[in-house]
Amino acid sequence: MKKKKYLGGVLLIWISAIVGIFLLIQLILKFVQPPPPRHIVIASGSPDGAYYAIAKEYETLLKKEGITCQILNTKGSVENLQLLNSGKVDLAFLQSGISSADNNQNISLRSIASIYYEPLWVFYRGIEELDLINQLTGKRIGVGEDNSGTKAVTIRLLELNGITPHNSEFKSLSSQQMSDQLISGELDAAFLVTSPNAKSFKKLLANDNIQLMNFRRYQAYARNFLFVKDLTIPEGMLDIQRNIPKQNITLLSTLATLVATDKMHPQLVEVMLNCAQRIHKKQGLLEKEDEFPAKKYLEFPVHDAAANYFYSGPSFLAKYLPFWLVTLIRRLAIIIIPLLTLLFPLFKITPLAIRWPIKRKLNLWYSELEEIESLVNGDSDKISFINSQKRLNELEEEVVNDPLPPAYKNESFQLRFHIRHVQNQISEALGKSEK
Repeated sequence: MKKKKYLGGVLLIWISAIVGIFLLIQLILKFVQPPPPRHIVIASGSPDGAYYAIAKEYETLLKKEGITCQILNTKGSVENLQLLNSGKVDLAFLQSGISSADNNQNISLRSIASIYYEPLWVFYRGIEELDLINQLTGKRIGVGEDNSGTKAVTIRLLELNGITPHNSEFKSLSSQQMSDQLISGELDAAFLVTSPNAKSFKKLLANDNIQLMNFRRYQAYARNFLFVKDLTIPEGMLDIQRNIPKQNITLLSTLATLVATDKMHPQLVEVMLNCAQRIHKKQGLLEKEDEFPAKKYLEFPVHDAAANYFYSGPSFLAKYLPFWLVTLIRRLAIIIIPLLTLLFPLFKITPLAIRWPIKRKLNLWYSELEEIESLVNGDSDKISFINSQKRLNELEEEVVNDPLPPAYKNESFQLRFHIRHVQNQISEALGKSEK
């Protein structure tokens, strides 16, 4: 019961600390980033296109992390860009080279990574060898579908070479339509961004009257457009039996990229890049092993979380723990670390807060004892001795009835011993005065 008297100050300190901790937690939660969402919307492409197929792979991996994924089918990269700028999707697959395709940008976009090559195949009719784009002036040219990345990039390349709808005929068609019309003679040339495994692509390769253009000035294009990469197609790579191409040729390639709004949670960016590593690191027909995902040929500023990922790799937690657990640990750490910073000095202050009132009481008792002892050693009369002896008895009773905590038993015994010693001195002094 007496112990509470010494712990009162400590209790007051800890009550104040608890109130302070509660206010600190509220402050942290107010300014700390909210937890990452468990649902994202991705703009892909047409159901029969490469973007949609890849989006399904991401959906499968994200589901294992406890994240649901809604895939929106679109007409292509331009529509995807518009959806991003309108804030209707969180993430989209975009073909590089379309940043100017939407003039109503109202949301800052951030690149996550480039994920694979999308070569621009230029097919033309005839046996004459063409290796300059401006040789297509005055021709009927298939430029890709409206709202597609193919059309956006093709128009930029044609305009760079002085080819416009005023001096040539542009036709907005799908890859399949361009392939059919090129074979039938309704088109003179076609720009396609498609897989070499696509049926329309193979039909064009199989036609002896249709040639694949070699980009002679690929270095000039690569300097003008930082979003393109030159790719060398070795002799016979596309069709070994028919030896297509008949010699090494150089193509211009755009890249498929992952782009998000700048609001995308950093932890979701890390999860997306972990998925991208698993999906795109494999060697492909045009890609080397571990070449993708990459931080190159990107048109939009790189997301901070992606830049950190490419610099230092995935975080230690993300390597070994599921997404939900990483989220929990990180949020707890945000709260616990400041609390530990606050609690550590409290743990150091608590023993001092306990000792201070005890030391103060001991000092007061000893000060009074020294004062009484000085009277004994001085010229005091009998009445002073009696009063001092009475006060010593009261002092001893105070010590006995107000015991110190167990850790201070030695100090208590020593004080009582000193009190008895002074009492003996007074008793001797009284004995001498009576004689």
